[in-house]
This record gives sequence, C-alpha cells and structure tokens, in this order.
Amino acid sequence: MQLKDKFSPFPEVPIAFYGDQLRAADEFIATGNPLLVPIDAPVPRQIDVPFCEGWTFQMAAAAVRLAMRHNAELIPCSMVDEGCWRFTIKLGESVPRELLLSKNDRLPAAKHLMDQMIPIFRAWPEQCRPVMTRCLKQNGGRSI
Repeated sequence: MQLKDKFSPFPEVPIAFYGDQLRAADEFIATGNPLLVPIDAPVPRQIDVPFCEGWTFQMAAAAVRLAMRHNAELIPCSMVDEGCWRFTIKLGESVPRELLLSKNDRLPAAKHLMDQMIPIFRAWPEQCRPVMTRCLKQNGGRSI
C-alpha cells in the first residue's frame, strides 16, 4: 500500500479495501468499477455452500451480496502459482443474471461460483491456503 503510487498507473484508484471500508467498496462498485472480493475471508456473514458429499464450504457472502445489490457481473477468479513468480489467472463462467435477481436466496449464485472453482481446487489442492481449508465444514459442524 505504501508503494502504490510508484506501481499504479492510476494512484487515485484504490487498490484494496479493508473490512472497515465496506461503504467505500460499495461506492466504488456502484460507479462501475471492477472489484475482486475473496470468498474465503473469515467474516460474520457467510453462505453454507454444498462442496461435496458430506461437506459444505462456508463462503463469505460479500461478493454475492454486492453483485446482487448493484446488478453487477459476478465472475469466479482463481490464481494458480506456476512457480518462479509466474501465475495463471483462471476465470470461470459468470454467474447467470437470473441467479442474482433473488435478493433473498444467495445460495444459487454462491453454488455457481463454487461449481466453477471446484475443478481448480481439485487440480491444484496443494495451493489451497489454510484459510481456504478452514472454510470446509463436515455436515454436522466439524471443520478440517
């Protein structure tokens, strides 16, 4: 953050928002800016998404909530470490608009995100950060 002016071509555009800056993030996306939101953040508002038989993934709800509020496109995005400072960004299919229309049911949109990301988790399980695996809960409440 301290060096952003040296590396960012647009220093007036924020490169990160923190938990206490939700209003600023909300305003940022309202003006049409793209925003990356992690799904593995340990936050109070979560969606329990079926992961595989007997397991759920406790997904942070912010990405789905913001997309629904602003009628924004919601695209799953994963980063794969290829080694030697080489990374591949993997984009999945965006969440269908009809899944973002129901303000009361966030699960279908969250399930779509998870379905797009599961193949990446399976292909590179060694790259799942510990915070990601802590989001997995066995049905009945026990976590890994």
